[in-house]
Amino acid sequence: MTAITGRRQLTYHQRQKLFRKTPRNVRSKTCSLNENYQTFIESFTKDDYQSYEKIMNACKRVDAMLKHCATHNVQEPMLELAIIRSQDLRLHQKLLQVLRHRWTDKPEIIKKSINQDADKFWIRMASSIQRRCIMQGYQIHPEWEDSDDNNGKENLIKFLKNQYQKQQGKCAISKEAMSLTVGERGTNRNKCSPDRKNSNKGYTPDNIWFVAWWANQMKMDMPMNIFWQKVSVLAAARGLNQ
Repeated sequence: MTAITGRRQLTYHQRQKLFRKTPRNVRSKTCSLNENYQTFIESFTKDDYQSYEKIMNACKRVDAMLKHCATHNVQEPMLELAIIRSQDLRLHQKLLQVLRHRWTDKPEIIKKSINQDADKFWIRMASSIQRRCIMQGYQIHPEWEDSDDNNGKENLIKFLKNQYQKQQGKCAISKEAMSLTVGERGTNRNKCSPDRKNSNKGYTPDNIWFVAWWANQMKMDMPMNIFWQKVSVLAAARGLNQ
């Protein structure tokens, strides 16, 4: 498996240390995947996971991966995951994230690395936006598209940094200071998260701002006028409940 922390490739010795001797409990991690895929996730042994990562590293394209599986008689559950990759990239990404969390300490190492380097934070956010647009079909500004022919990611990173400076590091909704951290959902509710002002539109320069994670969770896909109406309702209800 080729393990990357930020943009620096780990040595072979470091990669070996990432693998766990025993699997981590992922029941709380899988959330909605529990009901339909918990048995499948738990059927993946450490060897299965390591082998699958090697195949993915060797076969960047989905069709090449399926051909490799047929040629080398790859068996379940790796074959099933390869088929899922060909049919539903979003589901495949979620399952792969769970398996990495279950069998390696890579997520913790990456999280620590990103939280110590703001540049890595912006790289991760830009990659997440590009990936979401591809997987969920959202519009993305042409200059931010991920392709070999342009500097889409670099352009997007530059915009994100400028937008953060424009907001002076404060949430566009609550005006609270935000932190440039990842993986702290339960304890750091003011971490910086990108939000589309109009959820019916895509990721374009006039439709992106930053809000604190807790505010993003409250707003979800609500138009801003409806959101503020609901906030007023909550404020009034709080007075009645005291």
